[in-house]
Amino acid sequence: MGSKKRLAQILEVSAGDLTRLSVDDGNFEIFELEAQVCEFTGRTRKARWVQNPVPDLKIVLARIAKLLSRIQSPDYCHGATPGRSYRSNALAHVGARSVATFDLKEFFPSTSSKQVFRFFLKDLQCAPDVAGLLTDLCTYRRALPTGAPSSPILAYWANRGLFEAVDRRGKELKLKLSVYVDDITLSGDAIPRSLTDQMEGIVESHGHKLSGDKTRLFGPGRPKHVTGVVIAGGALRVPHTRFRKARAIRAAFDAEKDCQKRALLAAKLCGLLGEAAFLDVRYKRMAADSVRLLAAAKSKLPARSARTRVCKAKRAAASGTKRWQVAGPVPF
Repeated sequence: MGSKKRLAQILEVSAGDLTRLSVDDGNFEIFELEAQVCEFTGRTRKARWVQNPVPDLKIVLARIAKLLSRIQSPDYCHGATPGRSYRSNALAHVGARSVATFDLKEFFPSTSSKQVFRFFLKDLQCAPDVAGLLTDLCTYRRALPTGAPSSPILAYWANRGLFEAVDRRGKELKLKLSVYVDDITLSGDAIPRSLTDQMEGIVESHGHKLSGDKTRLFGPGRPKHVTGVVIAGGALRVPHTRFRKARAIRAAFDAEKDCQKRALLAAKLCGLLGEAAFLDVRYKRMAADSVRLLAAAKSKLPARSARTRVCKAKRAAASGTKRWQVAGPVPF
């Protein structure tokens, strides 16, 4: 990309709007998602800060993400990659005797604007002023914003050197790598005891840190938990916690008398079981039953506005996101 004018044409906005949207002030909504305890499972979701771009900027960043998704990514990259998901990430390790999983701590905030600029300048060979403008659009306070649609794919490309280093070490150890945004998984016949120390060294040499409390090693004969999916018996399985949650939601539905609340609970159940069926075909019948349950619950709603709210809840449940928005559906 040689000029800002051409960039504006490709992003389908005016050059003036790109300049306006490239500044931090006024273009991001900053808020904290408070810690929450799931009423059905008792699990706690930690509080986190979100930097959410305003609608005009979000449209531009979604366009950038769509264009970047056309770049062919390595086989080990499953996050923000067309045709791949957290399911394909776990599927890559089916049949492995041993699995090790690692989590990059505060991955987006730790990915600097300098790294993003280098990607646009060196890898995509943009003109310096164009690379600078793209960097200003895609970062907030010199880091990747957690709520931007462009952040997941940029997090990979800006940190490609880190993942390539891990891939090289994995091949030396005869281990297979997969990456899903901030989750790194290595598998093979045997995991060396020194792997955690080696991973810490590689990650820290590239300016990041591991979440030590999230490092997991799964030996032969044990079920393997990879990005919210269980690998057992040579196949993908739905975690038992998700099945317990479905039972709890159904029990709450059966006990509820209010029509609107029943419809919302049915929508949650429908989304949960739909995702379970995506992972394991044995849940398809339960998912189909939940769709019929939702339809019956919606038919008893008194007003169209209430039905609209249930439809929104159903869509939200069916497209549940991981820690990072647009990163794809995730584990409950």
